[in-house]
Amino acid sequence: MAHQKQLTWTELRVGLFVLAAIVLLVVVIFYVTGGGALGPKYRLHTFLPEVDGLTVGAPVRVDGVDVGNVERIVIAPLKPGEKAAQGRSIEVFMRIQKNAQNYIRADSMAGLITEGLLGNRYVDIDRGFTGRVLQNDEEGPGHEEEALKAVV
Repeated sequence: MAHQKQLTWTELRVGLFVLAAIVLLVVVIFYVTGGGALGPKYRLHTFLPEVDGLTVGAPVRVDGVDVGNVERIVIAPLKPGEKAAQGRSIEVFMRIQKNAQNYIRADSMAGLITEGLLGNRYVDIDRGFTGRVLQNDEEGPGHEEEALKAVV
């Protein structure tokens, strides 16, 4: 009977050790990646003409600095009696770090950028200076990527 208690205590110690190792691993991952996933966030959305190659989870950057991720991509719904607007066919929802909110204003412009020649695409927001600060769930203006379309 005493031998059975010893085995149970040994198993408990191993289990606690494994649990502590997992918690330590999670803390290290958040530390290495910047810990931005734990900070406060807010949502913005923009309309773009196309999003070929953009994926959910893709980075959102303000003038090249990571500030969030793409949360959702949907075909823009039409309201009854409304005509389709050119350049507003896809709606992109983004989760942005709250500490970057002052840089994204009504005069900011969101667009897609391709990393390298065949790289992944991400949303790049040009920093605004004179417009009002965009609040949670507001729309930011978007524009079409011109660089690669001009080459083709």
